[in-house]
Amino acid sequence: MLSLVTSLLLASSFVVMQEMTEQEAIDLATETLARELHFKEGEAGIPKAYPVKWPDSSLGCPEKGTSYLQVIIPGYRVVFRHGDQVYRVHVGGGRAVVCQENKKELAAPKKERLLAAKRVSQLAQQDLAQQLQIEADDIKVNYVKFTTWTDSSLGCPEEGKSYDVIETEGFLVELEYAGTTYMYHADTDKPFLCKEL
Repeated sequence: MLSLVTSLLLASSFVVMQEMTEQEAIDLATETLARELHFKEGEAGIPKAYPVKWPDSSLGCPEKGTSYLQVIIPGYRVVFRHGDQVYRVHVGGGRAVVCQENKKELAAPKKERLLAAKRVSQLAQQDLAQQLQIEADDIKVNYVKFTTWTDSSLGCPEEGKSYDVIETEGFLVELEYAGTTYMYHADTDKPFLCKEL
């Protein structure tokens, strides 16, 4: 059973976030990013805010060995893009967290990304070939597009399932065989056929 103090803290966090506007979230995210990564004003690029309901007090950025309150916290995912670099700050409950994988600010180098795209498209071809019982070489790759998925469904949610709100870099692959196109969704190494509902 939650103590009265914990309950009040949770309630106050919820109220603070309810009152926070998108602009206030962007301002807090900008200040936090500047402080933690030592950026000057405007150096991280123009921010965009996306409303989110975080499933716990980690704000979608859990650290190993830390436990979090299981409470829905309304907030924002604020994304800064500057060239090839993407910075993410998660805001909720009146606080902001720079949410990078181990705070690695740089996106994968272009060469590494191209190799991953090639590997993913080949795996997708092999998977489709197996499903259609044909040769992989008979399948045409129309395109492989780098994308950032907004949650753990990788852009292909199943009805009735819930997903973690966590951005994942990956690929969208369009394959074609005998005039039919097939869309594969992937993180950086595991593609799967996305069958539209």
